[in-house]
Amino acid sequence: MSPGPLWYVSGIVLVLGALAVLSILVDGIGSEEAPWLNQLADTLDEEMRGAAADANASSGANAVSADPRKEFDKKAVCGDPEQVNGIVKSRLSKADNFDTLQVGMASFHPKVGGAALYKNVFQQALG
Repeated sequence: MSPGPLWYVSGIVLVLGALAVLSILVDGIGSEEAPWLNQLADTLDEEMRGAAADANASSGANAVSADPRKEFDKKAVCGDPEQVNGIVKSRLSKADNFDTLQVGMASFHPKVGGAALYKNVFQQALG
């Protein structure tokens, strides 16, 4: 899982944390993987907060870290309404490298409504 999106607005660097909240199991992700993915999101959030603090301390940057998980509570994969894709195996393109991965790049990425949830976190962090 890669770190969340990075934006630069009006002299502020904003890093939105990774989202891995799996309260309901998804086809292909078992009971052993789901808790690990959620723990990984905790680790990534901690590291991104540390990176923002380090940037501020060492260079005087105005970096802010924001954790989007509360905004996505009960709206992630299998949520209601689901705002994050589960494993995507349809509408694939050559860029998906389907012969190797068997899943599309849209897997575990936000849907349109999920992008709006990220926008809310972004706006709150810039407050």
